[in-house]
Amino acid sequence: MINGTLHYPLTLSINRLLCAKRHKKGENHMNKLIVSTIALSFLSACSTTYSYTPPPDAEGKACIQKCQERKNACDNAEFERARNEYNQCEQRAANEYNQCEHDATIAENACLRSASIPSSCYREVCIKTPCYENADTSYCFNEFNSCYQQCGGNVEVVE
Repeated sequence: MINGTLHYPLTLSINRLLCAKRHKKGENHMNKLIVSTIALSFLSACSTTYSYTPPPDAEGKACIQKCQERKNACDNAEFERARNEYNQCEQRAANEYNQCEHDATIAENACLRSASIPSSCYREVCIKTPCYENADTSYCFNEFNSCYQQCGGNVEVVE
């Protein structure tokens, strides 16, 4: 879509775009390890290309424009859902980590006060649970393809 208008014939590689965003998330070492471990499965999942042929009439093209608007709204709702879920996870993880640190300090101090050999005391290691923002817009994409076809357009898998 350029300047709010769909241009035809339209060929997109939506899965490649989605997968590129997923790969971009590999910011920390754990993400990089996970991404490199399952890279081969991503390669096969990210290779589908679709060809879109619009209906010939203006009514069909206007219908497709509405499909695109619904897809955009669906994508935005999914990104918002994922962002909220991520924020909630981060808050829970921070609370759990802080509680763990608090409890570990209390336990260590209690041990040091009562132990005949202070070196026998240890401090629990607290690790913050990692959180990931995972927006899954595949439903929106599938709904768009279905809508596109209901408007009289044709969707074909190229690869």
